[in-house]
Amino acid sequence: MINLTINDRKVEVEEGVMILEAIKASRIDIPTLCYH
Repeated sequence: MINLTINDRKVEVEEGVMILEAIKASRIDIPTLCYH
């Protein structure tokens, strides 16, 4: 597991997860221009 801090929130994700996937799964709202 990888521990991240995004907007002062602790997030724990599996290794290999894309950062935008981790944000979306954690219900953190960060605007993006595109997502592939």
